[in-house]
Amino acid sequence: MKHVTDYINLEYKTKDIPVKDVDHKFISGLEYYLKTERKCAHNTAIKYVTNFKKIVRIAFANDWISKDPFLNWKAKLKIAFFIFLKFNNY
Repeated sequence: MKHVTDYINLEYKTKDIPVKDVDHKFISGLEYYLKTERKCAHNTAIKYVTNFKKIVRIAFANDWISKDPFLNWKAKLKIAFFIFLKFNNY
């Protein structure tokens, strides 16, 4: 919630916007904001947007909005590789 609120404050110069004003441009802008301003890695930014998507889908299911703004947005996580270091016991 804090990241979305901060994005709305920065981009729209207001504290809140109606859920009906959330569109594909808003979603793309939020993802870009998380990666640039908040310095989130790709997968972290996608997780934040996906959590926001769940809230918007609830609004769509309850007919609070007439269309799903996430219809053309696809979450693509990057594969993370982890390297484990092996220490020799001397």
